[in-house]
Amino acid sequence: MTPDVAARKLNILFPAAEINSRKLKKKNSYSPEERGYVHLYQQHVEQGHLGADFDFLKGKSGREVKRDSH
Repeated sequence: MTPDVAARKLNILFPAAEINSRKLKKKNSYSPEERGYVHLYQQHVEQGHLGADFDFLKGKSGREVKRDSH
């Protein structure tokens, strides 16, 4: 273990085999929902620069949404 107080770092040296075995044992913490609002949000909400709205509602209102209309 190598502490570096000035840089606020603590370096702990592990053998590569130990790191690889821990990676293999680690479980994926992300579990997508199968139904409900969380599922809809995870699967169908667009990114912020696209409006952060459901993709299946895009273009269904009958009129264009202008950039500065909100």
